[in-house]
Amino acid sequence: MADYGAPLSHGDWTALDGALRGLFAGGLNLDNYVARGLAAVGGVVEGEFATYSRAQPGPAGAFDIVFSTTDELPLAPLQAFMAVKDKYALWNPEFAGGPAMRRDFFSERQFRDLDIFTDAYRPFGLSNHLCIPVMREEGAAIHFSVQRNGGVDFSERDRAVIAHLQPHLAAARELARERSEAGPVSPASFRALGLTPRETEVFHWLVEGKRNAEIAGILRLRLQTVKAHVGEIFRKLRVENRHSAMRAGFEAARRARVDEIAAAARGLRMFSLRRRTG
Repeated sequence: MADYGAPLSHGDWTALDGALRGLFAGGLNLDNYVARGLAAVGGVVEGEFATYSRAQPGPAGAFDIVFSTTDELPLAPLQAFMAVKDKYALWNPEFAGGPAMRRDFFSERQFRDLDIFTDAYRPFGLSNHLCIPVMREEGAAIHFSVQRNGGVDFSERDRAVIAHLQPHLAAARELARERSEAGPVSPASFRALGLTPRETEVFHWLVEGKRNAEIAGILRLRLQTVKAHVGEIFRKLRVENRHSAMRAGFEAARRARVDEIAAAARGLRMFSLRRRTG
């Protein structure tokens, strides 16, 4: 991760910790990823509202956007934004890299002379934009952004905080997608991983997004015992952190589901053969 220079305060680190706890809480999936991502972004940087967008490049590309605000936004400025956004790098789906602000591309005076300001931003009472590229997924670009009204521009401190959150937004998206592909996860999914029965129980709750203290409470174990089991699980799975372990669990669950489907198909075929020969 690039060093954006601005030092973070104790309050910044506390806000980041809270944002990450909410982002990676148990049950993360594609259905709740957007809401969690918006909450995480809004929890570390203030603005009028945050947005999530998933866009295909090109004038005819599909564009989905979700707003964190519950206020009803006027349609005309949104349509104007859609019509001109690809003209400018900061709003173009092809834009990637670290967190970027309006002032990285335009002075305030230059921005106020653009059609994207006069037709889209000014009607909303906005003048400052912070873009957070996350990843490309199936050809589409995923971004979060924060919109702020005139007066106080985003600071280098805001950029530094978002730079720490940015890779976690991408990791959470990958975990959410893999969780959705894995389907239901149960301890039986992990039989082929070489874990002991107790390690399997601990691993199941780890994959469900539980922290060590929560697992200790669920299984009525000492916290140090859970930590020891987690360390041994990491060693056996050859992973270095919880996210990698969760991904290994989702892959194991997906494989187990494929094996179950294949076994069921073989059973149906044998039943059909018996009916024909009986």
